[in-house]
Amino acid sequence: MAAQKRKPGYAPEDKRDDAPGLLWLFFGFSGRIARQSYTLSILFQIILFCLSVYWAVVAGEDQARLTFAGFAFMAVGFFNLWSSLALSVKRLNDVNLPWPLAILLFVPGINVLLILFLALRKSHPQTNHHGPPPFGEPDDISRDPPSQSSRFGR
Repeated sequence: MAAQKRKPGYAPEDKRDDAPGLLWLFFGFSGRIARQSYTLSILFQIILFCLSVYWAVVAGEDQARLTFAGFAFMAVGFFNLWSSLALSVKRLNDVNLPWPLAILLFVPGINVLLILFLALRKSHPQTNHHGPPPFGEPDDISRDPPSQSSRFGR
């Protein structure tokens, strides 16, 4: 059986089950993620936070709804805390920086700068001890998208 060459950004046809999922994205600390995935994940966290605040505001004086909003706010807070740490560690792995820099997420003011830095910094182009680049090696990336895919599906 010939080894199938992996197209950048695509899981091999016969190994679709091996592709990382949402649990790995939000809770795993190993591997690398691209800046696009990092930025979209952070935006998702912001939307969840805004929803939990909205539920608290809309609850008004209703104790049942206010209790639900409080539990939702705490759940979203714990989710955002863990997943932002996991996302930042994977992103630091991708830009080839040490993972303990993720502790800066707990320093007010510096955390916003770190998130912006990780969202804007390009990936390290070569394979490092955390794995290959999220979309393949630079010489592995072709300008032509695979057949039957859109230009934006990359």
